Amino acid sequence: ATAVAVDGADVVDDLANALSTVNVAGGDLSHWLVSPQLEGKLTVAKDPGTGSYAFLRDARTDNGAIGSIFGRDVLKSTAVYDGTATPPVTGIAGDFANSAIFGTVEGIKVDISDQATVTKGGAAINLWQRNMFAIRAEVEVGFIVRDAAHFVKLTADAEGN
Repeated sequence: ATAVAVDGADVVDDLANALSTVNVAGGDLSHWLVSPQLEGKLTVAKDPGTGSYAFLRDARTDNGAIGSIFGRDVLKSTAVYDGTATPPVTGIAGDFANSAIFGTVEGIKVDISDQATVTKGGAAINLWQRNMFAIRAEVEVGFIVRDAAHFVKLTADAEGN
């Protein structure tokens, strides 16, 4: 994915550039995924024309969004931060609604056993002897990106700001 720097000088312009990059590539930016490192920068970002805060938090909790940027939901996760990259990746934005596919491989597999032995506090407990049972549920989740050009990496400057 293309890297777009959100360096703090003009955060509003940087985010508009990210939106434009996705749109020019044929995508429609649907969500912003931000790290805690980028969230702070967004919270204090000011509109250069008015001097007022550009992005305010929403009180909504219906879909896990912490607010919106240009009408698109913002979701926060520590998983999007990559401090080992140069420059550090602080977020991802893109067309998650149309260019990413999520799903399960085989559905949910469930297994029930009363013959299992578990360890509690260093002691083995036989479930059958205690008239107990164990349930194991497994699910494999898949994720594929149809077109990487419909996504951008949001990066900090070289010093991590």
